[in-house]
Amino acid sequence: MLLCRDGCCRDIAGIHRRYRKIDETIPVLRLIGETAAAGWNMEVELSFSPDHVLSHTAEIIATSDGIVLDRCQRWVNLARLIITERLPQTRLLDLSWTGL
Repeated sequence: MLLCRDGCCRDIAGIHRRYRKIDETIPVLRLIGETAAAGWNMEVELSFSPDHVLSHTAEIIATSDGIVLDRCQRWVNLARLIITERLPQTRLLDLSWTGL
């Protein structure tokens, strides 16, 4: 996992811009569901064009997609929250340091 300059956690599996189910998909979905069950008012929606929907909603969204983050109104860093609180053993390559 990469900890990027904007504070988002990203993996390089998404670099190909195609969704595919991998071994970690179901466990991660369970973690998201458990987070939602812990008091979050969360709704899941499947969309053919999720970037467009997320970029134009007034709702709080959970994403680490840089293009969507540049356009959305409000967001939560859900991936980092789950990694920090539920998966502290996750190895993060910290790219967030900006000092020269």
